[in-house]
Order: sequence, then C-alpha cells, then structure tokens
Amino acid sequence: MTRKEAHLLFTSGREFIPATDDHQDWIIAACDIGKKLNINPRLMAKGFETLGIEQMLWGLHIVQWRVTEGMIDKNAGAYFNGMLRKAQTNELDLDRTIWGIRTEMGLRN
Repeated sequence: MTRKEAHLLFTSGREFIPATDDHQDWIIAACDIGKKLNINPRLMAKGFETLGIEQMLWGLHIVQWRVTEGMIDKNAGAYFNGMLRKAQTNELDLDRTIWGIRTEMGLRN
C-alpha cells in the first residue's frame, strides 16, 4: 500500500500517515496512533518486534479504522494484541484485510 492510498482508506487517521518514507517518521506515526488508541507501550514494543515498522503502522491504522467504523467497542489494545497473536502463528494477513477495506469502500481496481 502506498501513502497516497492510505490517505484514501484511512481518513480518520490521516494525521498518522507519515509524510515521507523515512523509517523514523513511520515509527513516530505508529507511536502517535498507538497513543491515540491507548495501546500499552509494552504491547507497542511487541508489535514493532513482531510486525516490523511498515506492518505495525498499517496494522494500527486498521485498528483505528475498525474503531471509527464501530467494529471495536471497548479495547483497541486487546484487538491489537489479538492481531499480534495471529502474526506469531502466521495467521495474520494484513494485505487481505486492506483488500477488504478497499472493497468495502468501493476502491477496488
């Protein structure tokens, strides 16, 4: 996914889409969205370790999108923790989730 496409998909979290491809900007953006979602810093560290920088950022955007859409009622951190558990067993497919969001929004090519 490109940053341009992220602006289309994740309108509620646009301020957390980095302006550059610099890894430091991506880490800062991920940390900022994690703070907004009230995700525990230890869980954030585990996320970076498990997912890497790029997937971490897009994973958090997916969580933010689901919160905004009313799909997560109570605890974004618990949802994110579940994503990390899936990632650890190779069951997490962020590309498929992003494809589903594209489809839902009518942005499929």
